[in-house]
Amino acid sequence: MEKNKVSVFYDEYIKNQIAQSYNERHKYLYNSMLERGLKTDSNVLELGCGIGVITSLINKTVKKGKIVSVDISEESINHSKKHNVSENIELIVSDLALFEYKPQIFEYIVLFDILEHVPQEHHESIFKKIYSHMDSKSKLIIHIPTKEIIKYSEINCPELMQIIDQPLCESELINKAKNAGLRLEEFKYTNIWDNRDYELFVFTLPFEFVPNPVAAKKSFFSFKK
Repeated sequence: MEKNKVSVFYDEYIKNQIAQSYNERHKYLYNSMLERGLKTDSNVLELGCGIGVITSLINKTVKKGKIVSVDISEESINHSKKHNVSENIELIVSDLALFEYKPQIFEYIVLFDILEHVPQEHHESIFKKIYSHMDSKSKLIIHIPTKEIIKYSEINCPELMQIIDQPLCESELINKAKNAGLRLEEFKYTNIWDNRDYELFVFTLPFEFVPNPVAAKKSFFSFKK
């Protein structure tokens, strides 16, 4: 699908985003970052920021670190600039498949309900770009609707579907991230409006196991009589 068609769709889609404003999903995703250690000096890369709702929430905590937020829609970025006026926020218009950024490590890279709207053939290359901005302390947090929710919407409420709205297979997503050099640290279903309506993935870089030296391994009980 042509990039121009997608960007035009999301230029017009901001009306829907503004109407929804802050909701339970935004709150949950922001809290998910806090639970995983988001701090005032964290550097955050937000891919697919829309009109900047979650950007503004992240900025409640991140005051000293840098927030780089990216979206394909110029209108969305322009709207975000009106509501996210802070020296530590950089807002960029870019297709995620083409996104390039100067060498910098981010403690948190987030794709919140975005990958289902990006053609799957681009996912692995996006993960490889993300890999270049990570170190041993970085976390990539991905949130997507379950494939069951997408399939239900295709049949029952197609008018609510976005221009690209594809069901994603958990194992395929994990394998593409693995092929890009990432390691799955956490997976869970998130119940925001319905049971198992979303999924949360947390990826890190692979690590080398180094055993913690101990004086002795003690047994607390024995089968000996």
